[in-house]
Amino acid sequence: MVYRFLFWFAIFMFAAPLIVNADALFDEETEKEIGMMLDSRGCATGCEGKTFDGRAVKAEMVDINGDRVAEYFVTLTDKYGCGSAGCAAAIFMRRSGRWVKLAESFGLTILKTKTRGYSDLMANYGKLSWNGQKYEVVIRPSR
Repeated sequence: MVYRFLFWFAIFMFAAPLIVNADALFDEETEKEIGMMLDSRGCATGCEGKTFDGRAVKAEMVDINGDRVAEYFVTLTDKYGCGSAGCAAAIFMRRSGRWVKLAESFGLTILKTKTRGYSDLMANYGKLSWNGQKYEVVIRPSR
């Protein structure tokens, strides 16, 4: 019985990250379109637009690391991007000439606290903090 539990626990621990990452809120094509929108002159401080497939997007300029270089808080604002858990949102940062998604979640918010110079985030699956390379979950909500 104990071995069966350990077997399934190990399967869950190793497979869960793969399952979570497979269900991205912002697919690769949407990320590319958002990058083009952010590069446009009309999105210097923030903008609203639509992706090629008609999804409504809102981008707000933020500075999550205090370097005075814009990052963007992007929200999908249509009926497909919003639900009872809030709207799908992501933080985008420019790296090596392209826009990179740092974190995504429904109901994503930027907190006033910082870790290693980057703003902490609250997602529907817990609190995220910067580890020097990427955002990682540091506190999961209790069930």
